[in-house]
Amino acid sequence: MTKPSPSLPPGCIFRPACAKDTWAILKLILIAKLEPTQLRWTQFRVIEFEGRV
Repeated sequence: MTKPSPSLPPGCIFRPACAKDTWAILKLILIAKLEPTQLRWTQFRVIEFEGRV
């Protein structure tokens, strides 16, 4: 489901993560110093704005 949310700024889309989001998710996990080995992109939701996560 990729529809605009009334609680997000205009142009933002809250959606399930997909395979192309893997590196963006991994980067955030590493910055937060979390253990990345058991995490899968299918477990995440992302906010997309102008094509960027």
